[in-house]
Amino acid sequence: MAKRKASAAVEGGQQQAAKQQRKQRKQQVDAVEGDGPSSSGAVVIAGTAGGWKNKEKVLLLSSRGITYRFRHLMLDLGQLLPHGKRDAKLDTKSERGVINEVADMKGCTSVLYFEARKHKDLYLWLAKAPGGPSAKFHVTNVHTLEELKLSGNHLQGSRPVLSFDKNFDEQPHLQVLKEMLTQVGPRACLNPIKMFAGSFGGPVIYENPGYVSPNTIRAMLKRQQQGKYVSKVQSREGRKAHVAAHPLPRDELGDVFK
Repeated sequence: MAKRKASAAVEGGQQQAAKQQRKQRKQQVDAVEGDGPSSSGAVVIAGTAGGWKNKEKVLLLSSRGITYRFRHLMLDLGQLLPHGKRDAKLDTKSERGVINEVADMKGCTSVLYFEARKHKDLYLWLAKAPGGPSAKFHVTNVHTLEELKLSGNHLQGSRPVLSFDKNFDEQPHLQVLKEMLTQVGPRACLNPIKMFAGSFGGPVIYENPGYVSPNTIRAMLKRQQQGKYVSKVQSREGRKAHVAAHPLPRDELGDVFK
């Protein structure tokens, strides 16, 4: 009986100590939250050096109808983003505001949305959820890691940022160092289309005046091909009319060997 009372007292003391520790930890977190930034997606961790640690994540998802090359491009970019989180394909193409809700559920503050059109064209949305801004790009000249046979990401998980100033284009030894760098990621060209003040919509703050949609380019090429066919038919009809209007004179020696 005495042993049971002693064990119960020990368990009660442990529970009270754990409760006190949780209370102190909560007070520390509340104090840090009052001093740290209040942006969405930022997680406060007690016990760190600064008391606040930025844990923002990037959501990667695509639309229905994406091809295998475009999907591999998205996966290659996901390898370069260790803080990225992938989600299932989005069923709708008109209501892009749903992506903000998906990002909120996943705890992400940035979104990379790959939108495929007609199984030919790929558009990339870069957005800061849920308040914006956002930008839309047309992706061309896509080359994945498997196509280029690149060496891979040697610094996977390190989140490096590389930038070159003007000295790398002016000084000879820096030019050599710049050429010695090895490409480790996929290759693609991003043609900016529009930038919006909100996330996946809102007022337009920039529009590329020189952008031409792929549908317009295909229509122009089709009209050119149709023009070639029409000119060929017209030349054939003109030749027939010319032959009918200018018949050859009768050859006097044409019946000699008959």
